[in-house]
Amino acid sequence: MTRRVLVVDDDARVRTALCGLLASTADLTVASAPTTAEGWTAAERDGSFDVAVVDILLPDPAAGLTLIRQLARRVPVLAISVTGTHRADALAAGAAAFLDKDGHPDVLLGALRGAIGSR
Repeated sequence: MTRRVLVVDDDARVRTALCGLLASTADLTVASAPTTAEGWTAAERDGSFDVAVVDILLPDPAAGLTLIRQLARRVPVLAISVTGTHRADALAAGAAAFLDKDGHPDVLLGALRGAIGSR
């Protein structure tokens, strides 16, 4: 079964790397957005994502946390950031997990699969 992932990150390099990693996994298809507005539009338009990966700093914590709250009502959300400063806030906003951007790809894939399996 193919699972759909939405990646929302305003850093094009990170977004491209995440999409490439996830798309190289046989059972995942990926869509992406560079802003909170475009991320929400993609979720509204497509509506069938199994999980979302959202950068907290989009471009600031308030925007990222708002998107996490909105998306978490529909799908599991993995919050990511270069800093752990907003870990507690992301989890309180409804994120299923918080991951450091510099973490190992296997950690991301494991968390992603765990989040998908939790629903």
